[in-house]
Amino acid sequence: MSAKVFLPTLLFAFFLSCSGVDAPTEKVQTEPQEEERGSDCVPMQEISYASGMAYLDNKTFSGKVCSYHSNGELHTMTSYREGKKDGMWEIFYLDGQREKSGFTRQGKDDGLYREWYANGELRYEYHYDLGKKVDVWKSWYEDGTRYTERHFENDELNGKVLVWDESGKLAKEYDYVNGRLMNSQMHFKE
Repeated sequence: MSAKVFLPTLLFAFFLSCSGVDAPTEKVQTEPQEEERGSDCVPMQEISYASGMAYLDNKTFSGKVCSYHSNGELHTMTSYREGKKDGMWEIFYLDGQREKSGFTRQGKDDGLYREWYANGELRYEYHYDLGKKVDVWKSWYEDGTRYTERHFENDELNGKVLVWDESGKLAKEYDYVNGRLMNSQMHFKE
């Protein structure tokens, strides 16, 4: 994929992840397409690392670095700018299925982070703002049933924390204010 197409696509994905609009939480995974994965990557073994910086031919590296499973499938893809992790990163299962994806900006987690089970079901969906936990964090059981929902502001729990059992029934509710637990309610019989 050319830089003229990739950069606008990457910027669109970044702004979408930071927009506060709920992204789809289904197991359909978008961008990059399988045929594009790793197509413009520099193999990890060609990169040297020193003091947290990536170098290619003794120059700070900008671009994507990839590693591969022993079967040839893409394992990791990490974006760098001027030697630092910056942009989208992804990790893939041995069969090519996406396992994790996220964004890094200024060396910190930023924007949308997602993780999937090996069966393709979404496991986690988190949001960061330059390394700080923000917005709604969600998790699901392996069958796709929701598991937890947590609300963060400025790296602290703030608002409801909800926990569902494996059958999908609300089991626990917690109320937080600025990281402090204020109330809890159990919705099951002991």
